[in-house]
Amino acid sequence: MTTGTTEKLQVKIGGMSCSFCTGSIQKAVGQITGVKTVNVSLSHEEALFQYDPSQVAPDQIKDTLISLGYTVRDPKKVRSFEEEEAIMRKERNRLFVSAAFAGITLLLMIAMWLGIRSPSFKWISMLLALVTVFGTGRQILKIAVASLRRGNGSRERDSYAFGWSL
Repeated sequence: MTTGTTEKLQVKIGGMSCSFCTGSIQKAVGQITGVKTVNVSLSHEEALFQYDPSQVAPDQIKDTLISLGYTVRDPKKVRSFEEEEAIMRKERNRLFVSAAFAGITLLLMIAMWLGIRSPSFKWISMLLALVTVFGTGRQILKIAVASLRRGNGSRERDSYAFGWSL
């Protein structure tokens, strides 16, 4: 769409999980010279950018989103039901694995509280935590690292999220 010297770009964004994600996107893309407005919808997983085509190309905006750790697709291309199912299945499985690891860790802690001690409990707990953070939580960690690297958002908030992910 063209309105004078301003064009609009609408994209679907994958990987957003909270309002901090929308804030990071607004700040990162809003800092690009030529971008006039940035509207991000977490619930619809899409964004609408208004920009000056003489100063910035749509690919530059998309590349910024990708460098933040998000996926970008054309909103006119609808995913098939099978693709949506596969994505939901993958996310559900990640949730179940994380919940199982948390449950096992909780059982180990309860055993220690009850006086059942074993040197291996600490190592098992640490292994489960590492697999959870760097395995199933990899996407969140990737976005937090990209945000910290680019200096987007609140450093305190990003550091806090990064610290809690560890």
